[in-house]
Amino acid sequence: MGNSHETRQPQNRRSTRYRQYYPSVVVLLLVLAFWTVAALGGLGLLRSGRAPLETLTWLYAVLALIAVSAVALCLALADIFRRIRRQLRK
Repeated sequence: MGNSHETRQPQNRRSTRYRQYYPSVVVLLLVLAFWTVAALGGLGLLRSGRAPLETLTWLYAVLALIAVSAVALCLALADIFRRIRRQLRK
């Protein structure tokens, strides 16, 4: 019985070691998805015949999303590098 517990513990330790990176990796994937959608046609609204105020509101909303995505990208990368550096020091 002692062998089954001892063989399971390293596997659990390995899975929990990478679990700390999940939130930052999810943020990176969301930012990547946002930029992919933007590159594949997110500016299609500019070609449509909409009211100028509606287009301006859309552009301000997209500008805010771009700023938030840039900040989220920087924070996620900083968090990942900080955790890697801390892991290497152990």
